[in-house]
Amino acid sequence: MIGWPRPQSAETTPKNEESPSLPTEAFCNDFERSRELMSTGNSNTDGVSGAHCANGADGAIEEIGASTVGVPDSEAFVAQAEAEMEQRITAAIAGLRAVVTRPGGASAVTFDEQFEAQLRGLGADVIEQTTEMVAAGYLTSDKVRQLIDAEYTRRFQDLIRAGERDVLPRLVDVAALGPVDLSGAQDGEEPPAKFPYVQGLILALGTTLIAAEGGVGKTWIGLQACVEAARANGWESGSAIYVDADVNPADSMTTRLRLLGVPDEAIRNRAVSVVRLPALAEMWGHTSDHPEWQALRSVVEGARRRPPKVLVIDSLAAVLATFGGDENSTPDVGRVLQGLIGRVRDLCSVIVLDHVGHEALARPRGSSSKAPAVDEVLQLTALPHRKDAAELTLEVKAGKDRFKSLHYHFAPAGSSGQRFDVGVIEVVKDAHGQFVFEVEPASEAGAREAKNREAKEAALFLKRRAAVQELIEAATPDGGLTKQNIINAMTDEKGPFPQELVPPRDQLREVVTALLDKLHGSGAIEKGKKVGSGFYWVRTPAPQALAASVSEPQVGDDPFVGQPLPDLDGLLAMRVIESAEGAA
Repeated sequence: MIGWPRPQSAETTPKNEESPSLPTEAFCNDFERSRELMSTGNSNTDGVSGAHCANGADGAIEEIGASTVGVPDSEAFVAQAEAEMEQRITAAIAGLRAVVTRPGGASAVTFDEQFEAQLRGLGADVIEQTTEMVAAGYLTSDKVRQLIDAEYTRRFQDLIRAGERDVLPRLVDVAALGPVDLSGAQDGEEPPAKFPYVQGLILALGTTLIAAEGGVGKTWIGLQACVEAARANGWESGSAIYVDADVNPADSMTTRLRLLGVPDEAIRNRAVSVVRLPALAEMWGHTSDHPEWQALRSVVEGARRRPPKVLVIDSLAAVLATFGGDENSTPDVGRVLQGLIGRVRDLCSVIVLDHVGHEALARPRGSSSKAPAVDEVLQLTALPHRKDAAELTLEVKAGKDRFKSLHYHFAPAGSSGQRFDVGVIEVVKDAHGQFVFEVEPASEAGAREAKNREAKEAALFLKRRAAVQELIEAATPDGGLTKQNIINAMTDEKGPFPQELVPPRDQLREVVTALLDKLHGSGAIEKGKKVGSGFYWVRTPAPQALAASVSEPQVGDDPFVGQPLPDLDGLLAMRVIESAEGAA
């Protein structure tokens, strides 16, 4: 952008009355401000005269707005603004023509159709300020066209790079846009609905970014969403589109569709249309520098006219490569996720497959602008198979959950924020050899693990309790055992207690006290002879009646042992009877 030289101070300016005066400091500021406004595409908000150029574009908006106060019709508002703008530009061009006319009547500048179009494109502010520069003698007439050509070219290139153009002022009141539709509004906040695809993981409208290391199974998730959408749509052609920018083998993709239960006729009919960008670019004859990028744009424009239920982009890195983009570049990522995919995100479910970094496995690789540009982020990690029939086992974590559905339906209790555990996906083969997706929410997994942990702790408590009962039963009826005798026996490496029954030493006294209290409360043992501050514990005289006095419930299945635990009644009765028989 060309900058105007600043006027010299009074002390340094040569005193030459015949030389043209230089522009004032304020005038230079105004002119350069107009150029800054041009670079942001705001120069055509005209509406002030050249005598008020210090107001710039802001003044233009104020004056236009003031002249249309009380106009309720949005179309009339725009029409009046356009008319005022055209009148002012025409007057400004006439003023410039007048100052560049030589004394003899010949113009120093040829005002042909192209030059006038350039002037109109730059706007009245620039024309009027150029006129004042010529009138002040700072800019000679023969340089005017050269300056306008350069400024117009620069501004045009800036607009192309920014993808913007000058706009007219618009009203956004009820007269222009109509009343707000309240038919879908709720009186209060309701629980978010569960998403429709992959058992609630993939939303119906919006963009889902799935990030994982290569080979984990992202493609399977994308294809499964396509298959579910196509099945729900009656296997109609074009129900789902899978854009394979990574160019997976065609036979491999067809095999996967069959494994996911797609009938051959639906595959032939492209109910799930798997397309490869190189083939499309060649078929459609794209001859630009980036034919595959143009092919993808064509696919997206087609999806705008006839939206599929699901659109999968595999992968983001491959798409960026089609136009030489960089996944670490925020503008390049935005060009894909917002500029291109943003055109269809409100029409269908868009799934973008991406990679995680080699070191930062907890987020998508590259620019941090990826997550803000999408509605949800899922991160996948491979796990060891938990079932013999499992083909794929994946841990799922959420990196973003804009609509709160994942958190409501999957997150464990107490989780908060955007990052949380979602659950585990298992892909297993059914009796027909087809793949079936099973998703266990993290909330259910947590409850199951807690139940298993409680069962394990209960089983361990029963074993300790029965062992203490057996120890007391083995003692002489008259002598019994003190609490300290039991503690010593439990810590004796050669004693009767297996290692798993011996708690940590700092908990041992508390554990033994709890065991004795339980046994005494159930009638299995009773207090005997007093010893110091304590007493001996002795067995109940009638061991056969013990089973009737025990009220401990059955624990159930212990998943760590794999066998049903005996109920406490039977366990204690068996041990007491065996002890009585042994004593006899």
